[in-house]
Amino acid sequence: MITPAEFPAVVAENFEETDGLVTDGGLFDNGGNRRARLDRQAGGALAVSGGCGEVFRNFFYLPDGRYTTRDILYAFFSQFDAADCTSEFDPHRYYMILSAKLKAAIRTTNDTLTRQQVEKIYPAFRCRPFFGREISLVGRHGAYFMPFLETDLVRAALQIPLRYKTFGQFQARLIAAIDPKLARYMSSYGHSFDQPPGWNIACRS
Repeated sequence: MITPAEFPAVVAENFEETDGLVTDGGLFDNGGNRRARLDRQAGGALAVSGGCGEVFRNFFYLPDGRYTTRDILYAFFSQFDAADCTSEFDPHRYYMILSAKLKAAIRTTNDTLTRQQVEKIYPAFRCRPFFGREISLVGRHGAYFMPFLETDLVRAALQIPLRYKTFGQFQARLIAAIDPKLARYMSSYGHSFDQPPGWNIACRS
């Protein structure tokens, strides 16, 4: 617990540590996230993250098939209403630039993508900027390991048939194989990972 009088100093510490761009918690928390980052690597301990673990899942929830880069951008990178933007925002230019960046990330010049290329978008295009800030921040305090973003693991994950990645079936079996007791606990998805997902999971997805 901190007092109201101590709060400004905590906010200042959060700001200085993260250059004002926090990855978890926020600037205006009680300092717990900053303390957790320091404690995780105390004494030279290795901090390990589960980030990018959804490389084992059908992250975009798209049915099997071929898609264009614009299809992906419309499905996942268009969560805004252009009417909320000023006249300075050019939607056509936005999609053109983002499409070029997406293709560069997965190393293709084609607008129409194979399914494996679609799966590669998550680790190569989404995870790099999403977790890059976190890796930089936590890495200031010591060693930081994000195994699911390692090249060899990503390559292996891209070979998993989509039918096993959908609804997290492969990921659930992986957890059950590593730790059966853990897999028996109820997950936030509404089922335990030692059981197949029910119809309610399919409907929610």
